[in-house]
Amino acid sequence: MTRTSSSQEEYKDLKTLDWRLQHVAKRNLKPGGRNHGQPGGEVMDDAKYPSVEEAKQLVAELCAHFYSQGWVSGTGGGISVRAEGGRIVMAPSGVQKERMHADDMFVLDDAGAVVEAPRSGCSTKLSECAPLFLAAYQLRGAGAVIHSHAVEALLATLLPARDGGGAGATEFACTQLEMQKGIQGHGFYDVLEVPIIENTARESELTFALRQAMGAFPKTSAVLVRRHGVYIWGDTWQQAKTQAECYHYLFSAVVEAAKMGIRLDVAPRKDAALATFSTGAARWRPGDAQQ
Repeated sequence: MTRTSSSQEEYKDLKTLDWRLQHVAKRNLKPGGRNHGQPGGEVMDDAKYPSVEEAKQLVAELCAHFYSQGWVSGTGGGISVRAEGGRIVMAPSGVQKERMHADDMFVLDDAGAVVEAPRSGCSTKLSECAPLFLAAYQLRGAGAVIHSHAVEALLATLLPARDGGGAGATEFACTQLEMQKGIQGHGFYDVLEVPIIENTARESELTFALRQAMGAFPKTSAVLVRRHGVYIWGDTWQQAKTQAECYHYLFSAVVEAAKMGIRLDVAPRKDAALATFSTGAARWRPGDAQQ
């Protein structure tokens, strides 16, 4: 449903918002791992995270793959991965994402402080996306965060409002599409919603709005940025990658359907579906399957 200004007022206090979302992050924490300094003295399970060196190589490989998908062209976009020991491996800013190597990566602690600069010696700076990546790690217990500049993600932010109003939509929505089952917490008959926030001149200035959106949409694992792209996260790098692929498929499907005047944000009429089935059944004859 469309969020009103009154619902957004509830999340104006960033400290209160962080406190609420820390409870979501704790679902991914359990005893037995190393102490990562998480709120409440909780500790994380290192077993599901790669080593720092493995994470560096992984970020380089995934960026090259995402470049081939059109997600990180023109040095835009990127990915960061949580590693064991409470570390976060992050790609640098303003570099050719498809040509990066493991030694080009930054390593941060849970608070966002750089603990290791790129060993390659290249003149690089930490990604402008860093505070937005950190929001997903700190508030949702993410294992990886992906930022995509894919065309389908940008176009998904320009769809009209679902209520037919003149302003653009404040959320992307779809329902009864098979690929939405690849998004955590969603089934075929659910309405999947992704909040849309307004773009800013600098990436880091999006942080507060992204945190607000995470609070207003507790089920989401993505936030779209109008005329810009999307941030997507998951409990592990594998889940983040899988969900990113599903989200991009859904963005593309809804945008393409809109061109034909078909709405995929509302459930199809059952009587129309039955009529189509009945018409098709009437035309079918034995032996058609062998033709």
